[in-house]
Amino acid sequence: MICPKCEREQPDDSQECLKCGVIFSKIQDSVTSNQMDPPSSNPFRIGLFYATICLFVMALYAGAHSLGSLAVTPDYPKVSWVEKDASLEAFIMMENFVKERLKAPANADFKRGYSDSVTRIERQKYRVISWVDAENSFGAKIRNHFIGVIEQIENDRWSLISLEFANN
Repeated sequence: MICPKCEREQPDDSQECLKCGVIFSKIQDSVTSNQMDPPSSNPFRIGLFYATICLFVMALYAGAHSLGSLAVTPDYPKVSWVEKDASLEAFIMMENFVKERLKAPANADFKRGYSDSVTRIERQKYRVISWVDAENSFGAKIRNHFIGVIEQIENDRWSLISLEFANN
């Protein structure tokens, strides 16, 4: 037997610790009197337990939503579409205008990357110089170079000013 207070080995038939003098029967009685009844023996405690869990979950849910509204977002300056650099959008819109003029637009493969293909001429007017691999009338894929000028006239509206193809 090991003493619960000083943790020294004791003879099995000892009533008290030979080192610290603790009486084993008193320690055993205090341990059993401090133990709680299992929750299943008291229906009130079970209900209280589940009610506490529900309240805790609701508080977490409400807290998460209120924290979301308090989230700090940086204040970026508002830039109107007229002042914004829309080079990527100009490249994509030019691809759409080119596809309208192809015999087989579904098989068209455009140059990847736009940064070296698009030049901003003025406010929302862009020059696009690029190429497309597209099928001709005979089904052969041919690389067609093109130069076009495109202008953004509203937030989501573009106008084609010019488009020229130059075959190699």
